[in-house]
Amino acid sequence: MFALKQSGVYQIANIANGKLYVGSAIDLVRRWGKHQTDLARGEHHSRILQHAWNKHGKEAFVFRPLLTCQKSMLKFYEQQLLDKVNPEYNVCMDATTRLGVKSTPETAAKISAALRGKHASLETRAQMSRDRKGRRLSAEHRAKVAAAGIGRHPSEETRRKLSAAAMGNTKGHACKGRPFSAAHCANIAAGKLGRPWSTARRAAFESRQLAGALL
Repeated sequence: MFALKQSGVYQIANIANGKLYVGSAIDLVRRWGKHQTDLARGEHHSRILQHAWNKHGKEAFVFRPLLTCQKSMLKFYEQQLLDKVNPEYNVCMDATTRLGVKSTPETAAKISAALRGKHASLETRAQMSRDRKGRRLSAEHRAKVAAAGIGRHPSEETRRKLSAAAMGNTKGHACKGRPFSAAHCANIAAGKLGRPWSTARRAAFESRQLAGALL
């Protein structure tokens, strides 16, 4: 048994199928307790591990400390093990990042406050765009995005940019000459059904109809 408050690298093994989760911690005992609490609540940051826990049960998982080391060497040894073992339950294979790990509300608030008013560089935004390509959002994520946008209206500046980008595009063609697919056009049409027109839009439509009748 390892000592309390001992730092090191560990694995969580599923004895039912041999699949692994690898991590490192300043306090191995406390970290295993945190894993168990999050898994029992269904709140673990690794959805893959959470799904396996729900399926196989707590009894199928064993916590194994692999080595103890100084705190400064934790990430180094964790990365070595990640590269060698390629564990199935880790959502990120880079020990130096927190990708896939949920922050506490307090930590998220501090990060938000620190970033307020700051804008990403063009290079950073380009890299973010490349990272997102090919990634499919889950149904749950899409629902949250849709719910967050309900009742929100684009600013005048945003509307001007959208109008300028769409200028000259007709018959279902998107910006920069890229055509919408038939499915996309159908989704757009379906989304507009039943939506009331604004006073300005209705006035513009009636004005165009009147002008056409007078020709």
